[in-house]
Amino acid sequence: MRDQSPFVVTVQGIVYFIYSAFLTMIGYFVLDALSKRGDNYSTVAICTLVAVGFMAFLYIGYARFSGKLLTNFGIFILAFIVFHFGLFLVFSLGGEYNYFYLKQYEVSTILKTIQYEFGCVGMLFLSGAWIHRIYPFRFRRMNKLDRYGVYRTAKMMMYVTGMVAFILLLLKAVAFTVGYYQGVRQFDARVPSILGLIEYFFIPFALLTLIYSDNLHMDRFIKLAVIIWSVVTAMCGDRTSGIAGIMILMLTSVRYKKESKKSFKSYIYILVTMIVASFLIVFIKQFRETGNLSDINMGSVFTDVLGELGSSFFPLTLIMRVCPSRHPFLHGSSYLYSILGGFIPESLDITGTVSRWNARAIEPLSWITSDYDYTFGTGYSLCAEAYANFSYFGFIAIFFIGIIVLKFLSSDSDNEFSKYTASVLMFEFFTLPRRNFYYIINHPFYCIVLVSVVLLIFTKKSVNLENSFNTN
Repeated sequence: MRDQSPFVVTVQGIVYFIYSAFLTMIGYFVLDALSKRGDNYSTVAICTLVAVGFMAFLYIGYARFSGKLLTNFGIFILAFIVFHFGLFLVFSLGGEYNYFYLKQYEVSTILKTIQYEFGCVGMLFLSGAWIHRIYPFRFRRMNKLDRYGVYRTAKMMMYVTGMVAFILLLLKAVAFTVGYYQGVRQFDARVPSILGLIEYFFIPFALLTLIYSDNLHMDRFIKLAVIIWSVVTAMCGDRTSGIAGIMILMLTSVRYKKESKKSFKSYIYILVTMIVASFLIVFIKQFRETGNLSDINMGSVFTDVLGELGSSFFPLTLIMRVCPSRHPFLHGSSYLYSILGGFIPESLDITGTVSRWNARAIEPLSWITSDYDYTFGTGYSLCAEAYANFSYFGFIAIFFIGIIVLKFLSSDSDNEFSKYTASVLMFEFFTLPRRNFYYIINHPFYCIVLVSVVLLIFTKKSVNLENSFNTN
């Protein structure tokens, strides 16, 4: 029985909270002052570098408070920063890239975007003050299941879902050779929803098998399969999922496998793997698009990866220009519809109600469609959703979203299923900054609830409960 309450904070937590709040407020007002001094792209570069500098100090404070250089929540924050400030940083450092998103609209709105997104990042760091007070889910029923039985069931499901995933991946690769990214999108649109659902579960069951496995050969097989899936997925256009797949695989191996040791070398291993994966992705992209590899260098890798991932500020810019001048604030309704629609797959709803709920959850995207003449998808983001609902009070929504994500990404070192949930949600939440609240509801439902149902159906309880995993 735990003797602590999550509502009781420590002196260290209060100090960290004050430190983060102070830096966030100072940074926010400095950016505001800089924005008023010049309405030009030089100001954009200066504001970006100032924001990145403040966020660096915020992360240092978080690392000292958490006691770790990299936590699951820390990685989520870093991904959040990359998605929202990546393109700004490339531009500020003078990198060569296509700055369509950056230079499409007036500088004043771009500067407001930078300021707002910095405030959102600050709220996430404030959420981190709870890191020592948030406890992982206990999964009592899952802890009573036979460990080998869970491994066997997970392995069986990995083979079934993997067969479908790799067949679809092969067909996507063929579609890519014919029609490049447009060909892949057309293929995805023709895939039956049931096959897409089966494909979705490959990574969850692969990670689950890896965590429960004591077989070195099986571990190597899973790692090879996930790496191949990640690289080909990236090659076919989804570079974010490709990078996420390799990163989560390495993190899971380093943190949760018995033969692995937590050390500085482990983090270097992860970093090198990420750099190699990024270089490989850029290599493939360059070769497929131009057939010329002479221009590839580490600098181009840096600009390409950051530029590709870091354009998630754009939906916020678009929404700031039309809300509330042409469209009213949603006042939290999109979050409500996300909760309603997140638990029920659209393919299982013959009435179409869930589809309508999900459409209401992303209503601001219809504003973009109606007010802008774009023939491509602009994407979305947690920041854009927060602004569309509550304007500058959206910072409060981001703070509570941060606490929810922190809860989901927490893991119990003595609980194998808890390790799995943290790993799989790290994979799913890696792209969360460029999505909406719906995915915070939907992904845990699929990856935790439905996977648990499968295990409970096909796995017997442990005969020796003393050896079962217990987090009480």
